[in-house]
Amino acid sequence: MDEIVCANTAFRYWRCPPQVRDLYPRLPISEEGWRALSQSPFVVDVLKTPVITAASTRSNLHSETRRTIRWNSAYTEKVSIDTGMGFSVTDPLNTLFTMTRNVSSCDLVLAMYEFCGWFSVFKPSAAVDMALEQANSEEEHYTTASLFELDETQDEAPWKRVYARVHQKDSENNQSGQQDDGSGNKANGRGTSLWMRKPLIEIEELRKFAAKVKGEMWGKQFYEATK
Repeated sequence: MDEIVCANTAFRYWRCPPQVRDLYPRLPISEEGWRALSQSPFVVDVLKTPVITAASTRSNLHSETRRTIRWNSAYTEKVSIDTGMGFSVTDPLNTLFTMTRNVSSCDLVLAMYEFCGWFSVFKPSAAVDMALEQANSEEEHYTTASLFELDETQDEAPWKRVYARVHQKDSENNQSGQQDDGSGNKANGRGTSLWMRKPLIEIEELRKFAAKVKGEMWGKQFYEATK
């Protein structure tokens, strides 16, 4: 995909844990068309359609599979990163900025809060959930203290999934004898949609960026949301 993924689509990308992204194949090449792109597993499960991309032209495209937003500086400034999955995505700051025209002020503030916080909300598909649980059972449970440590094989630290606690009554009735993994979660607990990770953006970084784009289109609304 030659275009830069942005706005709500990019937000869904940044919500997806790195260990989940690693389970998916690269997106098809652009020559295969947007229909093929829209049917690729990562788009179906994570990015969703229509995929929102930045356009430097005056015309905006709206279809079932693709939407574009006009953003002249998207291809002249450093606003994106290469995901390694066959497409580029706006960095977290510019992801929030391009969301301004698509979401309410309240939802934008919530998105800012999530990116600046130590958590993310992501629900994997049933197939991915099964793969994650299998991988989880084959590895030792890591503690919160070692949550963000990288080993030599990793480019990005995996996020820690939050597991539902087992109620005392259920624990007493459970014949399998569940054990606490030392991090406050039951080793055999059910995985939730909540994940722990380092903040994607520091609050001061967000405020400086908001002041910088205040004079641009949609910049005032973005700036007001940071107050």
